Order: sequence, then C-alpha cells, then structure tokens
Amino acid sequence: MENAIVIDTNFLIEQRKDNYITRFIVECKKQYDVFVPEIVVKEIKNIKARDIKKSYEKIEVLKEELVEYVEINNKVNLEDKIILYEKSLDKYIDHHFKDKVISYNKKKMLDKLLERDRYKLPPFNSNENASDKGFKDSMIWISLLEYFEMKKYQNLYFITSDKGFLNNSNALKTEFLDETNFSMSIIDGGQLNKLEKELQITIDYDEENKDSIEESPLDKTKPEINYDELRQQALDSMVSIFYDRLEIWNGDVHFEPRFNVYNEFSIASIKEILDNLNILIKRNWFEHSVRAEDLFDSLDIKVKCNVGIPVEDIKVLNKIYEALKDKNEELLDALIHSFQNKLLEVRINEKKPVYIEVSEDDLPF
Repeated sequence: MENAIVIDTNFLIEQRKDNYITRFIVECKKQYDVFVPEIVVKEIKNIKARDIKKSYEKIEVLKEELVEYVEINNKVNLEDKIILYEKSLDKYIDHHFKDKVISYNKKKMLDKLLERDRYKLPPFNSNENASDKGFKDSMIWISLLEYFEMKKYQNLYFITSDKGFLNNSNALKTEFLDETNFSMSIIDGGQLNKLEKELQITIDYDEENKDSIEESPLDKTKPEINYDELRQQALDSMVSIFYDRLEIWNGDVHFEPRFNVYNEFSIASIKEILDNLNILIKRNWFEHSVRAEDLFDSLDIKVKCNVGIPVEDIKVLNKIYEALKDKNEELLDALIHSFQNKLLEVRINEKKPVYIEVSEDDLPF
C-alpha cells in the first residue's frame, strides 16, 4: 500500500465505547498499512500492570476492613493476573498488526536518547529547567525514524494525543522529512471526527457486524472503579433495603425491618435474587417502592411484609452488582455474603415449641 498509519499509546488506551479501537484498526486496514511501535506495546503492558497492582492493593485494604464480616480470598495472584493480560494483549497485537510492529535497535537506543536529552530535542521539553520527561516518547520517535528510513510511503500519518508530539509537530515533521526523504502528518487522536475525516474513513457500527468485532484487551485498560465508594454505596443501599429509618419523639433514630423472612438462603439463591434485580426495576419503573414478595419473586419462600422497599435503593444495589460481575470476583463474593448476613438479621426462627409430659409429682408446687 502507498499509505500508512502509526498509532501511539494514548490513542490505543483511551476509553471509548463499542470497541472503537478494534473497529478503527479494521477499517483503516482497508486503505492503510497500520503500524504500532514495539515500545507502545511495552508501555501498555506497564500501564496495565500498575493498574492491576493498585486494584490488588485496594483489595488488601478491604480485606482488613471486612475481616469481621467475610473472608476474601484472591483466586488469581497479582503476577498471574499480569501475565494473563500480557498474553491476551500479545494475541491481539499479533492478530491485528502481524508484521507491522515497529521494533528498535536496543544497542543504539541509549546513545541516541542521551543525545536528544542533552540538546532537548523534541519530544523532550526544551524549556529552561524542564525535567527529563519525554524518554518514552523519544524512544518511540527514534524507532520511527529508524524504521521509515528504509520503508517509504506516499502518505504517512502518526496518530497521537500526546502533547510532546502535538506541540512540537512542525519541528518533528521537518526532522522526519530530513531523515527519511518523505513527509509525515501528525494527527490529534483526541478529535475523532477530524481524524476520521482526515483519513477518509467511516467507522462501521452496523449491528450485523457487531459479533465480528471482538472485545479488545486495549478496551479493558479503563479508568479504575472506585471500590471504596462502591463499598459505602452498597452498605447504605442494603441498610435502606432491609430497614426503615424512623425518628422517634425524643430525636433518637430507630431502624425497623421492612420485612421478615422465615427461610434460610443459600449463596445460589442470593445470586438469583441479585441477578433478577434488573427485571424487578423494569417492572416497577414508575413506582417508588416494591413489596418484599417481589424481591424474592423467583424463590418459593415465606415473607412477612412490614413496609415497602425503595426502588432507588434497589437501583443502586443493582448498579454495584453489575459493576462487580466479571470484574472483581472477590468483592462480588463479599457483596453476596453481606446480603446473606442482612437476611439472617431479619429472619424469624419459626421453630415449633416442644412439649414435655410431666406427672404431678414432678411439679414443684
């Protein structure tokens, strides 16, 4: 092909809907050779490794906070989780880029980096007293100069959202032309409409082709869920679902159960209740509250209703449940066990009284 595209790190990992990155790559490959630098792939792996590490550190904090209520066991350790992601990313890169991963000369890289840093050549910041930030961007740029010195294209586009490249685009384009004898365009990847117009592509969102666009591990590099915030929301919503808050005459607050149950609940039955919350919400979309029987509609159990359950609190709990499903099994288990404990609090023990036959001689009077 006469035309080519190179994709930078931040464009690949920026969160977008409907697997945009995969759709973008597939569409571009119809008209362009699509490249990704090896350094970009390594940088994505490093970013994801840090994200996973932060998530595991938060889990350890929650373990200590919830130790009195539930035991949380990590089913996959930190290193294994990182390795699983890297294998998934390698498979994705191999499938979509194949021989279009731009490698670099590791032996010469350090000398070239130090030279650029010494003279603050872009994408290093040339301002006085500026830090040495820009090493990774400079490594990417050096790898592009090396690769395209040998491989020519009529039109070459570098897609990035990085200010180190965008703010120095004129100087970088001049250097690229001097080194390779052909020109490069540097396009802001943050402005999708302009980007698609410049490349003359249209992203296909046809529902018929939806299944052919697999979920990308790049799309999984998402902003972290705030688990501390979710935890507090879950606790507040469950208290409100199970208890009615009453203020008595002297200003004290008293909590009365909104309902009572007579059955014991297995983990499987609680999962069934939580899985059906979305259906319950849709059925009662215009209602302010629902009956407790509706919450346990899929189960054959006995319920004593005292007062309705607020729909808004059910919505909050459902949102949290959906956020944790397939994303954090340990905290999902903690949520389920917490729900089980709440059911135990409002359970009425319906054991029948035991009558013992005694003679008059046994009576103390």
